[in-house]
Amino acid sequence: MSRIPLLAITQGDPAGIGPEIIAKAFRDAPERLRGCFAVGDVATLRRAAQLLQGPGRCALPVAVIAAPQDALHVPARCLPVLPLPGLPGPLPFGQVQAEAGRAAAVCVQWAARAALHEEIDGLVTAPLHKEALHLAGVDFPGHTELLQAEAAIHAGVPIAQMPVRMMLANESLRTVLVSIHVSLRDAIDAVTSANVLETLRITHAALGRSLGRAPRIAVAGLNPHAGEAGHMGREEIEQIVPAIAAARAQGM
Repeated sequence: MSRIPLLAITQGDPAGIGPEIIAKAFRDAPERLRGCFAVGDVATLRRAAQLLQGPGRCALPVAVIAAPQDALHVPARCLPVLPLPGLPGPLPFGQVQAEAGRAAAVCVQWAARAALHEEIDGLVTAPLHKEALHLAGVDFPGHTELLQAEAAIHAGVPIAQMPVRMMLANESLRTVLVSIHVSLRDAIDAVTSANVLETLRITHAALGRSLGRAPRIAVAGLNPHAGEAGHMGREEIEQIVPAIAAARAQGM
């Protein structure tokens, strides 16, 4: 019998929809959430569970756990919560506020560190609010950069030596982005041979591990019709095609 993985679900912005999404998942798909638990503030997640009550619907109980493995012993249709100290209690819904941004970041940092130290098998992140993060003094635009920073600290290297990319994936298709949380103008400027080649290297290595074989990778053009031989933009000719050639020369 295979081992049930332990997955931490961060509560997200407590003034937003994250806690309610988590509660609905534990209510509606209990068989798929074995080994999963929420990380955050107990009162905030209890409020989310209470929102689900209504005619013909039972309340979702919340269980406080002391360690990740305790989630394996919580009965189905019960929301296990591992509380973190110092988090604010329930905050007003829909208000962008520093305390909410700080709470969301603390949960992500705890889960990232637990995963990097192999105390859990992975993490799932509920939505956070980028402006609230900024108000809290968290100098990262989103989850991806927060996780990158934690991985760099764990490895003992500067963040520049821990390049990351965002992958959107299902069983049929995986899409990897050259740029992430930047303006459209900066995203266009980020289409350089060096950035495209680094994206291909990261993608090739990650998919090789997960697929168990060399992946087939298609590279999207930037301009309409991939530039039409330079008539609608030259990024394909000057940046993207040279990166593809370099990747092929390296065995990708």
